[in-house]
Amino acid sequence: MADEEIRLPSKFIQVHALSAPKGRRYICVICNSDGAFLCTQCRTCYCCREHLLLDDLACHAILCERQAAIREILKLPLATRSRPETANRLAALQDECRRVSYLESRRHVLEGNNELALPAAERSLFFAREVHGQGSVDLVPPLLALADVATLAGAKDAARGYVSRAKFLIQQRQAELRSLCQNELKQDIIQNLENINEIRPDMIGMSAEIDLAESIVKKAKEIGDNQGSNVNQNSNLSKSGGSMSNPPQHLTQLKSALQLELEIQLENSLRDEVYRSNSGAGLAYLQSKYWTSQTRVLIAEKDFTQALNTAASALYFATLACGVNSLQTCLQIYSVAKLGLFSEKYSESQSVQALLSAQNIFRDSLMQFYAPMTNAIENLKKERKIPENTDYSNPILKRMVEDYNRAEQMREEDKLSFRADVKEAIQSAVFSVEYIERFYGTESSFYQQCILVIGVGLACVEDVGKDEWSLQSKGVATKLEQTLGEKNAEVEGEFGAAWLLLHVYKCLFG
Repeated sequence: MADEEIRLPSKFIQVHALSAPKGRRYICVICNSDGAFLCTQCRTCYCCREHLLLDDLACHAILCERQAAIREILKLPLATRSRPETANRLAALQDECRRVSYLESRRHVLEGNNELALPAAERSLFFAREVHGQGSVDLVPPLLALADVATLAGAKDAARGYVSRAKFLIQQRQAELRSLCQNELKQDIIQNLENINEIRPDMIGMSAEIDLAESIVKKAKEIGDNQGSNVNQNSNLSKSGGSMSNPPQHLTQLKSALQLELEIQLENSLRDEVYRSNSGAGLAYLQSKYWTSQTRVLIAEKDFTQALNTAASALYFATLACGVNSLQTCLQIYSVAKLGLFSEKYSESQSVQALLSAQNIFRDSLMQFYAPMTNAIENLKKERKIPENTDYSNPILKRMVEDYNRAEQMREEDKLSFRADVKEAIQSAVFSVEYIERFYGTESSFYQQCILVIGVGLACVEDVGKDEWSLQSKGVATKLEQTLGEKNAEVEGEFGAAWLLLHVYKCLFG
């Protein structure tokens, strides 16, 4: 027992339930039972050693300093906490904890460890409620993280519950943006009606004529209901305007077609305006995340056909929110391609083409990530601080790569989201290796780029599994270098992209 206690970090101490300050209790953050261990920095409690180590591996290690800073602010008097600078500092720390714990939860889900992902997702939801309240759309990411954890653990009902809650919050936010945009679009809609009247005056004129006839009939019925003695007179009035009370069938059809066209125009205009607004991009991103979680639930239920439809919706919103060449779009293309194979809705050739499209986006994203490092190396060569034909194993280049990676580690918090996306894209790229090899062979540029993309991606996320691909990627890099060397000319297009990828790979691995 003594040896086990020594293995705990020094900041944790054992406490007794009766030693808590008056009016307070030591409660385990995992199961809400009486606490037996206490973190001396952030005052987080745990009931047992297992829960302590579980939460420390999940997210506590990275949140401890931030939670300690939050605790110091909460100890201040209410008047001090209410000051704008103090309140903003508290909200920023809590929102930072929400974001970091969400990304940690996502990382654990990608690694298949639902036990570690659950505490991180719950902490993210806790801080989201603290900052944004119960009905905010900012609760959607942690709710979807909990849905992913439940899906991974096989709790499908719980996963659907979290997804439904996230859907409700998204729809509520969408309705708010829609009402705001609708007021702004009224003048545009009136202008569109005037333009239609100029182009087809008969459409608006006949529509107005039918509206007039309907209003006369309605008014006549109201008069007849209110004055029973004049029923016959009102019926004669309706009959005297026979053509007005019973408009021709072709006019009625024309009006219904016009109304349908205007409704479609209004709906499309509102949808475009909602997602074009400042808050619309964030809403589209949350829509993409929602459809992604819905896809995972359907995959767990083996409903690949319906999952393909939801994955297509996720792809649409990811493109809308992040752009065509974003890493989010790449992930959704990978998902659609895989589900096209599983559902047998796409042929293998179609799915392989989609996998190659996603691979190109993934490759470009990695090269953009390492562009500052490669540009610095090229500048050193231009300034002749290092020879033009310097070997990639040169100590100067190795030191530059180490400094760059160290700088990225210092900005680890800002790169957590990117690296989580890279880790997910690597899993899809590994899936695509077999199909690309079958269609194009191991000597093709597509296959070689796929292997190199996996190698560079694993170096980016510093995954321990990169050693499994090191030999294969080194062999592919040697073959690709020979192929490009035999061309003995300026490479462009497909081989140009392969040359740039090879350059990044050799900078990283020598």
